[in-house]
Amino acid sequence: MFADYASISETEAIDELLWHLGADDLNGLNSDQRIILASHRFAPEVTSASIWLNEKTPDEDLITCIQLIPYHDAQTDSLFIQANTIIPMPGAEEYSIGIGDAIGEENGDRPSDLALKLRRTKQRRNDDEVTRFLRNAARLTIEKLPEETRPDVRSRWGVGQPNHRYYFLWYSRHPWLNRRIHYQISLYPVRDEKFPLWKAEVGFGYYRRRLKELNFSQIQLESLESSIIDLGIHSDDLAAFSGGERWRSLMLGLDGSHSLDDAFAKLISNTLRPIIEAITPAIDEFEDERNQ
Repeated sequence: MFADYASISETEAIDELLWHLGADDLNGLNSDQRIILASHRFAPEVTSASIWLNEKTPDEDLITCIQLIPYHDAQTDSLFIQANTIIPMPGAEEYSIGIGDAIGEENGDRPSDLALKLRRTKQRRNDDEVTRFLRNAARLTIEKLPEETRPDVRSRWGVGQPNHRYYFLWYSRHPWLNRRIHYQISLYPVRDEKFPLWKAEVGFGYYRRRLKELNFSQIQLESLESSIIDLGIHSDDLAAFSGGERWRSLMLGLDGSHSLDDAFAKLISNTLRPIIEAITPAIDEFEDERNQ
């Protein structure tokens, strides 16, 4: 249906959906649900039912209620909408986890079901070993960069399947916005029962289709790739872009590690940092010339 609507092939439609979902395949599509209610006002019957249903959901909040408040600027005759999440209450996760933990520790009782649910949600999304490692590697990369080249947007946690995880860094300005252009850390295990090994890649990537939406021509995209190759980063290791019509990348493979430790994180950061320092100014200059 999406391919027909967008007038693209089914292969391209699948790629678009995978990019939007941050997934490696569509097998899990619609295996889990959530409901978002948006309204100017919510009746007490709606909010009380939403809170009750969320408390009965074992792992995460089923329903989100968002209040939409319209504003009219008479001077410019412009309309604005402010969106506020009222259920679940912003900041309640950290507060509830703290209370649940404290009660359990002081009284010797198990934490409340709500506290356990919030804790599981936080651990699943934000606190597994791979995500902590990727976040640390990104932090080490960013903190030693000059202010003008320091990415200001990062993935909130690693995404992808358990055996292949990603972490992205980019900027909240054109043409980087919404990860159209970004830097990437890719991490995956080499399966070996005796000697488990983690492999990593770092590099630069962009979504060709999404840059074309910003009026980048095919000639300009080819010129952009050529200008980056001409920078001569890491000699012959980064000598060519790979990918297709949707995705293009310039990735550098690193030596593996048997553990996700600080030494491995430093190897990743020390390799990615020169790439960012070289490519970011080149793209900014390219975009300035394109705008002129």
